[in-house]
Amino acid sequence: MIRKTLGFTLIELLVTIALLGILVALASPSFISLLSSNRTTSYLQEATGAIRYARSEAIKRNRVVTICASANQASCGGNWQQGWIVFGDANADGAYTIGETMLQVRDTVNTDFSMTWSDASAGFIQFNGQGYTVDQRGTFKVCGEDNQASGARGLIIQSSGTLRFASDTDSNSIREDILGNDLTCP
Repeated sequence: MIRKTLGFTLIELLVTIALLGILVALASPSFISLLSSNRTTSYLQEATGAIRYARSEAIKRNRVVTICASANQASCGGNWQQGWIVFGDANADGAYTIGETMLQVRDTVNTDFSMTWSDASAGFIQFNGQGYTVDQRGTFKVCGEDNQASGARGLIIQSSGTLRFASDTDSNSIREDILGNDLTCP
């Protein structure tokens, strides 16, 4: 009677490990790209939530509410990835002053990402009591760690206060801003 041995030989095990290594090496770049894309989308969604919150508070309070970039989470100024504040802007000047109601504070987002608001003349977004922006419209943009335009995500804000995510309408794998131009990253 011949007895059959169960198991692998050393050569079979080495071949299996080599094949597994090759598959992992091939999948790694795609997986890293997927993670970066998901983080970029997550940061944009977090900012979108804050912008929607600012708009809803403006409607609820029937007064101007501002969201602005804030490096110190106590005043406006700095870059959006350093954080932001949402506040009831009693004098509608786009700057937080003592006595105004602070509604939300967000500290630093991952600094490997960049976040920008297309209205460079105003480092803030304001909503009035009806939910309209205060003479503003533009694109809030998030670029990933790799700064590739194809990975950029955008939120388009209309003067009516409506929001929509930027999409790729010309099928070139790059989303467009409010004016129909491709999003670019620094």
